[in-house]
Order: sequence, then structure tokens, then C-alpha cells
Amino acid sequence: MKIAFALTGVFFSLAIVFAIWYFLFNVYEVKVIAENKGAAKPNGSQIIEVIGVNALGGKALFTKVKSKVEFLTGKELVNNVSALKDGFRFDLNDRQGKVKLKLKGKYFLAPAIVEFEVK
Repeated sequence: MKIAFALTGVFFSLAIVFAIWYFLFNVYEVKVIAENKGAAKPNGSQIIEVIGVNALGGKALFTKVKSKVEFLTGKELVNNVSALKDGFRFDLNDRQGKVKLKLKGKYFLAPAIVEFEVK
């Protein structure tokens, strides 16, 4: 009888650990957020956040989403691109126009297209 209780306890413990891992730590989708609602000022900066979302809709715990940036248009408007913990920072020059980016990475289902205007 004690063995049955022990095996049941081990089974439920493993099931709880598996559920916590699957629902809190796994990345199910990637959310890309542009600061300032996609509008930036010349000589300013624009921050793009790349956040891994877990099964419960929150940020995936202890998981870093690595991504790569590819310029589609507007590369001449950006002086420097800095990688942040959860995204990128684009330092802009004094020109105006639109910047269109393609973000790719391991957890992306499809490349994300991000667009912001410098005005």
C-alpha cells in the first residue's frame, strides 16, 4: 500500500512539474511591440520589444527570445542598432521617412514585419 501511495505521489509531482514547464516556460508565440505607437522623432530613438509569450498569455519566464533584424526600407534613417535584453534600440539621424524591418528568430512562426515612421 505504501508503494502505491509513493508511486502516485511521484506521478502527480512529475505531472505538476511538466505542466508548469509547459505552461509557464515554453514560448508559444512572439509579441513584437513598437514604442511610441510606430512614430519616432528625428535624432531620437525607437525601441522595438520582442517578447516570448507563454501558454497563459504572459511573458515566458526565464526565456530569452533571440531575433535578427533585416532592413527592408529606411536603412539610411538609422545611425546605430543596439541589441537590448528584450529587443532592439534604433538610434535615428535627422532625416524623415519610413523604416520597415523584418524580424526573424527561433520562436517566430513567420517573420514579423515592423514599420515605424520618423517625422
